[in-house]
Amino acid sequence: MNYIFIIYLRKPCLLQGLALSSIGEYKKAENAHLKSLQIDRNFLEAWAHLTQVSINLIVLIDCVGTFGY
Repeated sequence: MNYIFIIYLRKPCLLQGLALSSIGEYKKAENAHLKSLQIDRNFLEAWAHLTQVSINLIVLIDCVGTFGY
């Protein structure tokens, strides 16, 4: 597959992941970033955002467990 075509395919998934993360939909954001990485495993920006989403999800789960919500 042409690399320029891959660039156009991976960006919408990343942007969707960023939008979902910004409204607190971390699990959906994680899935969007994973889809972006399925298209291009070397997409460093997607790896960085996936890491941040995972950290946010862990913190959220920890807070829920701590405060018993």
